[in-house]
Amino acid sequence: MTRAPTQEDIAIPWERFRAHREEWPCDVCPLLRDAGLLETVTLGQSRGFVAEDWSEDFRVALQHLEGTIKQSETSRIDRLEQRIAQLEELPEPIMVPINTFAPEPFEPVRTFFVIVEPVVIEEDEDCEYLATFVDADIAASGVTIGDAVLCLKDQLLAQFDMLEKMPPARLGDRPKRQLAVLQSLIRRIV
Repeated sequence: MTRAPTQEDIAIPWERFRAHREEWPCDVCPLLRDAGLLETVTLGQSRGFVAEDWSEDFRVALQHLEGTIKQSETSRIDRLEQRIAQLEELPEPIMVPINTFAPEPFEPVRTFFVIVEPVVIEEDEDCEYLATFVDADIAASGVTIGDAVLCLKDQLLAQFDMLEKMPPARLGDRPKRQLAVLQSLIRRIV
C-alpha cells in the first residue's frame, strides 16, 4: 500500500526554492510571484515553503488573481471600445462609377460600379482604401479613394488583356468567368 506524502516529503527549503524558482518549469511560480506570495514566505521558514497558515495566503492570492483578471479584462474591453470608435469614424463604403479608361485604348461598354471602402492597417493605424469589382473578383488598394480606383482600373485592364490573349482551353473556371464578365463591360478601341 502506498502512503500519502507528508508535508516534510514535499517541502522545499525556501533558500533552494528562491535560488532555483526561475529554472523550474512550474506554472504556479508566476502565479505565486504575481500574487505576492513569494515575498510572504520568509527565509525563516526553511522547513518548507508552505506557510503554517496557508489558507489566508491562498485567499489573498485568489483575491489578487481575481483583481489581475478583472484589470486585464477591463484593459481588453477598453482597447476594443477604442477600436470600435476608430472604425465608427471611418467613412462608409461608396459606389464609384467607371465611365472611362482614358488614356488607355479601352472603353467601358456601359457604366459599371465598383465598391470603395476604407481599411485600417493594424500596425500603424493608417487608413487605406480598397476598391473592389465584385463580379470579376478583382480588387486593388490605394492611399486615397482616387488611387484605389485608378489601381483597380489598371488591374481590370491587365486581367482583361491577359485573359483575352490566352487560349480558351487553358483557362480554368474562375478565369473563364472573369473573362466573360470583363468582355461584357470592356472593349478595345481600335
